[in-house]
Amino acid sequence: MKNIFYILLLSILIYSCEQKCAVIPPLQPPSVGLKKVIIEEFTGVRCVNCPDGSAEIENLKTLYNENLIAISIHAGTFAKPYANQDDYSIQDGKDILAFLGDPVGYPAAVIDRKVFPDNGGELQTGRNQWAGYISDESKITPKVSISMSKTYTESNRLLEITTNVVPTENISEKLALTVLITEDSIIGKQLLPSPIGLKDDYVHKHMLRDVVSNPTGDPINEVTSKGNIITKKYSLTLPSNFVDKHCHIIAFVSKVGSVKEILQAEEIKLSN
Repeated sequence: MKNIFYILLLSILIYSCEQKCAVIPPLQPPSVGLKKVIIEEFTGVRCVNCPDGSAEIENLKTLYNENLIAISIHAGTFAKPYANQDDYSIQDGKDILAFLGDPVGYPAAVIDRKVFPDNGGELQTGRNQWAGYISDESKITPKVSISMSKTYTESNRLLEITTNVVPTENISEKLALTVLITEDSIIGKQLLPSPIGLKDDYVHKHMLRDVVSNPTGDPINEVTSKGNIITKKYSLTLPSNFVDKHCHIIAFVSKVGSVKEILQAEEIKLSN
């Protein structure tokens, strides 16, 4: 009799669970996300060919959207301002140029700070190479993930940035974190090809305005084992000549040493 009772009870429980119990899916590993590619364009207001390079970057951003992050660095021979024009070159940009090496010609850019096998050992690349290199980099599974948040108080222009870096595998190489600010829609002079010549109201995009970290990156001294969360915080007062609604915050993790390759990057708006 007891056996019959237990069988009936078990049947009721099974039926009830089939009708009401939620199916618990197996645990899934966290999403790594797509590789976001950094293009560091070196330019200047006296560079007649550079607007063509900037136009190519905009074309590429149309293809890759938020997965291509552009930084336009005014540094080098062509960056000297014209009379009655703001100087768009900053010491941080000059330091980055010295760190990555001078271009052979302009327009020039560094893609993920990577030396590609067919580029003669150089970091700097020409405009006709960008599309292919960016395509190659976008297909890589990143070794780290980056998330970033900010708090911006408009009244006193205080900006606080928090970055979280999480390795998606164990990494033995030394790494560094770079955090910087770019600004869009800066109207100013720019030399264009003939017959236009010097244009007074050229729209400069993705301009490097400040490097919040060390220009060559702040060392990540924490353990870079898979899943370890590494948090870095930065705080600054936004300069009065930065238009906050046109600014972006960019963070990226790169290798340290002779190999400077960027492993992953992130970009967010400074002001909503």
